[in-house]
Amino acid sequence: MMVKKSEKSMLMEMVFNLILPVVVLNKGGAYLGDEGPFWALMIALALPFGYAIYDYRLYQKVNIFSVLGLLNVLLTGGLALMETEGIWFAVKEAAMPLAIGLFVLFTAFTHKPLVKTLIFNDALLNMDKITQSIEEKKLEAQIEKLFRKSTVYLAGSFFLSATLNYALARMIFVEIPREVSKNERANLINEQIAQMNWMSYIVILVPSLIVTGTLMWWFFKRLTQLTGFGFQEIMRENLQ
Repeated sequence: MMVKKSEKSMLMEMVFNLILPVVVLNKGGAYLGDEGPFWALMIALALPFGYAIYDYRLYQKVNIFSVLGLLNVLLTGGLALMETEGIWFAVKEAAMPLAIGLFVLFTAFTHKPLVKTLIFNDALLNMDKITQSIEEKKLEAQIEKLFRKSTVYLAGSFFLSATLNYALARMIFVEIPREVSKNERANLINEQIAQMNWMSYIVILVPSLIVTGTLMWWFFKRLTQLTGFGFQEIMRENLQ
């Protein structure tokens, strides 16, 4: 039986994917013995990993964002364990949104642009009414152009995220002096990872949400102009 996500589960996601890992990375090393920084890193990485498994078992489906989060966790852990510094963390932080952006851009030139796949369906829209209007007004070419243009803009939001990720990571992941002991080095890397985790939510997530929200507003405004229906008319009744 499938369970719908609640506000409580969204809060749990925030706790296990952001808050607890940041706290453990910043403070855990001091309480875990001689290898404290190492175990703090392991615990911080295990928290989102464990929550992703729990989420899958509870909701009976793979969440693409959980998969991307797990991949990010594994890459971060790998770089930290190899004691990599500076530029490589910045490259890693930029690589994921860049890869997603390239994939989204690629779909814009296929017969299924991503925006069309995500939005143009019965779960969200009154497809009978919209399809009838498109056929009557012969809007097929204009609608397809809208899907492609919207998908290109969506890809642009990921490219913006990649740029912001890289810039923020270059500020945070500074090189650590070689004379610093192995334990201190690991502690400093953990602190840098923790700082990146919480700052990215403010510096990267907020602008990305603004860009994506603006894109959705523009898309629906254009769709209502083409079909001649109001926003409330094109949405499914159970979503109004």
